[in-house]
Amino acid sequence: MLVSCTLAVTTEEEEEEEVATTEDEEVLTEEVTTEGEEEVTVEEEEEETAEPAEFLVENLRINPDEIVAGEDYMVLVDVTNEGESAGGHEVVLRVNGHVAKRQEIIIGSSDTRKVTFTITEEEAGTHEIDVNGLTATLTVLEPLKPQSQRIDPSLDLGVWIESQSPDGSIIKVNGVIVSISGNVVGWSYNWGDGTTTTHFFPTIHRYNSPGSYTITVSGFDDQGHVSIVSLQHIVHPRQDSEVARVELSEYSIGLSSGEEARIGVYAYDSQGHALFLENRAIDVFNPEPEALSVEFKDSVLVVKADLSLEREYARGFLYIWVDGTEAEKPINAIVNNNLGEFRYHGAVHTGTYLPVEFFSTSVVTGEEWARIIERTFLSDLWSTRGRFEDDTPDFHGISYAPEVYGVNGNPIGLGDYALPKNGIPPFGVIFHEMGHNFSGVQMFFNSIGIPGPFYQETVAEWYDQFCLNKLLTEHVDELSSVAVMALNAQQEEGRNYHRSEYQKYVDQGRIFDYDNILSSQALVQMIFQYCDLHGWDRIQDFFDHFDLSYIPD
Repeated sequence: MLVSCTLAVTTEEEEEEEVATTEDEEVLTEEVTTEGEEEVTVEEEEEETAEPAEFLVENLRINPDEIVAGEDYMVLVDVTNEGESAGGHEVVLRVNGHVAKRQEIIIGSSDTRKVTFTITEEEAGTHEIDVNGLTATLTVLEPLKPQSQRIDPSLDLGVWIESQSPDGSIIKVNGVIVSISGNVVGWSYNWGDGTTTTHFFPTIHRYNSPGSYTITVSGFDDQGHVSIVSLQHIVHPRQDSEVARVELSEYSIGLSSGEEARIGVYAYDSQGHALFLENRAIDVFNPEPEALSVEFKDSVLVVKADLSLEREYARGFLYIWVDGTEAEKPINAIVNNNLGEFRYHGAVHTGTYLPVEFFSTSVVTGEEWARIIERTFLSDLWSTRGRFEDDTPDFHGISYAPEVYGVNGNPIGLGDYALPKNGIPPFGVIFHEMGHNFSGVQMFFNSIGIPGPFYQETVAEWYDQFCLNKLLTEHVDELSSVAVMALNAQQEEGRNYHRSEYQKYVDQGRIFDYDNILSSQALVQMIFQYCDLHGWDRIQDFFDHFDLSYIPD
């Protein structure tokens, strides 16, 4: 509304006020008469009153919309203030008509906020979810408990799901197996989706489709005892999302205990347009919660090493989802509280934790150590037919064990005796110990390789020379000239050693002894000669045909 004031001055004796008002304009006129007429007009705009806050609640979704009793689920809505003033609004979550949670939010004019409730449902059945009049349905299934199919009293086997991703597509299974009267010689997992693996506890598995799966875990000892445990597991459908891909600013980080790393998360639609993350559900699966803590802050993941001082190091994997769409690669977070160590790790899974002397006395840089070990891990021997695609062994990590030369385990250990000699890194020792672990994950190799050294050492040496040969023939273009020289030196040293050991075996009368390492070395030398003559791919064929999951083409 416009208010116009006109002041006319005439004389002191004559004074007149006139107020004129129309429908659109109010005019106040005050006339005062004096000598010498002068007219002054002042116009002033009156402030309009802003519309009050008005709220729209929409886009109700439940993630996931099917759970097992006792699990958490999220209820999300978007609230928009369509008014011209900031204001507060109460968002109320009702489950089956009863108020479960409420939030009071303040939203600026024309702003939108995502409101998230996290809640646990203990009762199986169908539940109605209501948020300010919007409704949806939650399905809650009966709790799934381990079902012991056959437990031999002489072989104690316990298995449990330790952690899982929000939709259940990735799970971490842990367990314990103890033989009362003998030695444990094997274990296997049938994941219920057509895949089987034989990696020891703990292990991680990925499912590609939603559904209900029976996980069967079997354990064996050398006395013929067998125990079998089954678990039921549900993978929930992923929610529809406009997010086409998710990228991370870095895939691998190194942290000391108490340190933080900030990892950028970027989401894109199918057209390649960047999407804002403020109103999106960010899910993080960390199967190693004892090593890392994670939170989402200011569009980045803040990852903190939360490592007990009682442990030297840990490896934590992080998988990221934005509105149900997974990041292209997991983050491999290497956590270490020994600041005196150098930590090199590759883009996939390799981790190396050794004193600085291992690298300062080497002609091969630490970064190339990681690339070589990683390339070995990804060689055809490991990845043929997707053998370890969903159950990646993590024993190819390397740690410091000062009292030994080399030792297999989780991870592999290298001692002071394995320090580089003449600048040559101990790749032969590393591949040898990786070979022990490879034989360990194959039940056939493991069962005939225990308790004596004969077959265990044979398989380890096969693998050592197989890796060196493969690197120097198929991957030589990926290596520096210094690395090629070092690998050639390691290969020649290994071959010379086995020739001399074979000669000792001959000189001592070719006596076979299962517990005598010379018997193993003699077999190794004969296999080397066979492979030199007929091709080293025969090693590949041998391993394939004793793999329980192998189906010939």
